[in-house]
Amino acid sequence: MIAVVAGASGLVGREVVSQLLETSSIETVIAVGRSRLGLEHRKLREVSISSLSDLRSVHTELKGDAYLCCLGTTIKKAGSQEAFRKVDHDAIVAFGEVAKTNVAKSFVLVSAAGANAKSNFFYNRVKGETERDLAAMNLSSLTIFRPGLLMGARQEFRLTEKAAVIVGTVASAVLPKRVSRAVMTHADQLAQHMIATAIVAKPGLTVIEARDI
Repeated sequence: MIAVVAGASGLVGREVVSQLLETSSIETVIAVGRSRLGLEHRKLREVSISSLSDLRSVHTELKGDAYLCCLGTTIKKAGSQEAFRKVDHDAIVAFGEVAKTNVAKSFVLVSAAGANAKSNFFYNRVKGETERDLAAMNLSSLTIFRPGLLMGARQEFRLTEKAAVIVGTVASAVLPKRVSRAVMTHADQLAQHMIATAIVAKPGLTVIEARDI
């Protein structure tokens, strides 16, 4: 099986690539992105693009069976709501179109808890619109994960998230496990679930909430 990963340089994406490389049923891992991962592995092939808007133009280099989308940014990092939408909606939808064109067996997306196309909150609304537009493509197998606050070692420093992680870690020690799982999601566990789901390729649309990850 060939796995194609978008957003491989992020917290979840790097974990997904790392675990895919160690999965026996995965023969090749294709990572597409604007920056190199700095990894060397016989299974890994990287496809470099100058902009996420170029995803459709390299679809012939991204032929695979399972597509795992870990693309995502923040409004602060993107610089504006418009720039945020280009990543968290437009690029993800473009990757979905690549998967559709290449007759993907499965497509797995990292979305977010609270995603809702009718939300009054911009972030949740964009996430929901992205889910809606992917679902409209009628992919053979589409699984959407809605994690809580992502826990793991980021390469970039985010002060607000760092503070939230500290508070969340303390809270998880006293809260029931079912409650803490609904609030926080460990990147390595999310990656494990994503890969297992991509391999199984359950037909139709499946949405998995944070409490079930």
